[in-house]
Amino acid sequence: MEIEGRIWFKKEGKNLLGNGRVELLEKIDEYGSISKASRAMKMSYKAAWDMVDAMNNISDKPLVQKVTGGKNGGGAQVTKVGKELINTFKKFKEFYNALLLEVDENELNSDNHLSLIRKLHMKSSSRNMITGHIKEFNTAEYNTKIEIGISEESSLYAIIPTATFIDMDLKQGDKVFALIQESSIMLSTHELHGISARNIIKSTISALKTDAVSTEVKLSIGKNTLTSAISNESLKSLNLQIGQEIYAIIKATDIIVSI
Repeated sequence: MEIEGRIWFKKEGKNLLGNGRVELLEKIDEYGSISKASRAMKMSYKAAWDMVDAMNNISDKPLVQKVTGGKNGGGAQVTKVGKELINTFKKFKEFYNALLLEVDENELNSDNHLSLIRKLHMKSSSRNMITGHIKEFNTAEYNTKIEIGISEESSLYAIIPTATFIDMDLKQGDKVFALIQESSIMLSTHELHGISARNIIKSTISALKTDAVSTEVKLSIGKNTLTSAISNESLKSLNLQIGQEIYAIIKATDIIVSI
């Protein structure tokens, strides 16, 4: 027995975004045309247009807009909101797929379904999930920047779509969870300045786990822990040791906020 599933973003019970719609948006962004995107996906123009029309009607703001004029006579482009939604969807999909990989065949064939459900919950919770509270937030038209307090000395900064922030009904002091992929955490042995990444967090290496090609670096940040995945070449060049102080570098747009 195997587990399969698909992710859908819904709004008021209506399907807004799924795998096929994300692919269509990416093709429109690539070709600048709904007709060219539909041909690349081997679907009819009407089906592609109906899909775009449905997404635009369901979303608070259009995901695709017409472009008039120009040497090619106009076309279509994915809006900033559409691109942000694509990015958010793909991040959730990566976490979802990683969760499914944690379940082995023996567990699926077991009659103890309650045990499996509990294990799935524990495994999803054990990934890079940091508990914190909202200290401050700054809301703009498209995006909202959130400061998440994770210890007395440290904060994480996340940027999420303003529409999502409003839907989550977040306010100052609320408890939230920050989800971060291992590959999104860069490491430095000294504090960096003049870089675009918003989060530069002082931490301590608590464990190192190395295989043939990469190393998992477990970091302690107050009561929280993070795991970063780096190449063995990087491990050697940084000369990392357990107990060493190090800086975790994370872009604000790479953090998913959950409640």
